[in-house]
Amino acid sequence: MDIGRPKTRTVEIPTRWVDLDHKLKYVTQKVITIGKIQTLVSENAFQTMSVGELKLFLQYQHAKGTLFYFDRDPIAEYVVLDPQYLIDAFKCIITSERFCRKKPTIRPLWKKLISTGRLGMELIVNVWGGNEGFIDDKDILLEYLKSHHIISEAKQYNEDIDKARGLGWFVVPSLLKVHRTQSELNDYLTDKVPVHVRFVLGFEFSSVVQLLFHRLVAAALGRWSIANFLKGDLMMYENLIIFRLNINHLGIIEINDNLIELTAFNLCPDRKIEAHIVDSFRRFVENVISREFVALQVSDEQKRTMYTSYYRCKHACHSLNGSKHLQNISHLTKNTIYPCPDSLAHEIDTSTARSEWFQEDKISGCNSNKVLTDKELSRIAQAIGMNWQFLGLELGLTSVQIDHITEDNAHSVAMRIYKMLLQWKSCDTINATMNNFVKVLQTCSNVNVEWDEIRNIVDDLNMEIE
Repeated sequence: MDIGRPKTRTVEIPTRWVDLDHKLKYVTQKVITIGKIQTLVSENAFQTMSVGELKLFLQYQHAKGTLFYFDRDPIAEYVVLDPQYLIDAFKCIITSERFCRKKPTIRPLWKKLISTGRLGMELIVNVWGGNEGFIDDKDILLEYLKSHHIISEAKQYNEDIDKARGLGWFVVPSLLKVHRTQSELNDYLTDKVPVHVRFVLGFEFSSVVQLLFHRLVAAALGRWSIANFLKGDLMMYENLIIFRLNINHLGIIEINDNLIELTAFNLCPDRKIEAHIVDSFRRFVENVISREFVALQVSDEQKRTMYTSYYRCKHACHSLNGSKHLQNISHLTKNTIYPCPDSLAHEIDTSTARSEWFQEDKISGCNSNKVLTDKELSRIAQAIGMNWQFLGLELGLTSVQIDHITEDNAHSVAMRIYKMLLQWKSCDTINATMNNFVKVLQTCSNVNVEWDEIRNIVDDLNMEIE
């Protein structure tokens, strides 16, 4: 209590939230839809509550740990009212040996799960069938487990359509047991074209690295397929996973003590690395890790030092693992040429090495011509910084309009930028698209921009189109 008391904080909430929270405690269903909660609100004469406020209430309860709610498809319409229900559903699969005594036929499936981390649908149906009603909520529960980055559906790359397709079974990264061998990697990666340097994330608090790695792998499996070798074996190991980023690029995520290391290869020996693919790979990894640090509710000190970015040299004279020593990634911006971290007789072209991982203001394939939503404008506003007024002028606002926005939002720069973007949208609705915004933004060299986040938004919009 003494330790916890200084960490407590008071949050003011509407009185009607307390009433709704109390009412939900008497709902016997484990999983309920938002529509049914809305019906509950109207039937019990609570004060009017919009869908937006109801979702805010659910997000608040989720943060408290009272229930589970994710405002994203395909589970945005469902709420798990009893967190223990979700825990029990997964627990009875992981500890399903006792079910094998009743159904010996599923024992090989359970053995495969424990030894290889492969969770098959047949095992799920057998264990959940007739037990606590799990089978009735099967699809919802599986989506929740995927949203928590506990499991992920295994995928295989289809070269005919340049997409990954689901294989119908799931990977549980925390149960992967097979350790990769150097000979297997040598056989698989020989003659493939690597990036000039590895991108390495070094964590000061090593206790969270294993958890972050498992969550990261589960998230990556939801986006890319696992690479496979000649025998059809998937390149999936306890400490390393190889992904097909697209038709001709591989991405590797590896854990090494308190380090998470990324590297990429082009499958075609006569081709160069396509930097926008590698840049997207890095941004995805950094985004997942940032979100996981928020979910772990770590201290402010830990957030400030989540990780330090390093690189390893990938010159051909090193092994596949790259140079033994690391260098801070900032060294790639200091000189045109930089020596090998191991002091061997070769140099690193820093411009080329950095551009493979960081695209700066280059944005390729911005295909979204739909009008930006207020939520998307909010994300954009948080990626814009100093000298935003010049961007406003380029978007067609007048100096007077910008002055009014500044005066009306004196205490928040982010809100000024958001209001400026709303003004742009209201004045030119037809052309308020991401495609047009990016073209204007790229002309504003004096505006401070977090280009990584702008590219993240572009990627999300492109995936929505796909």
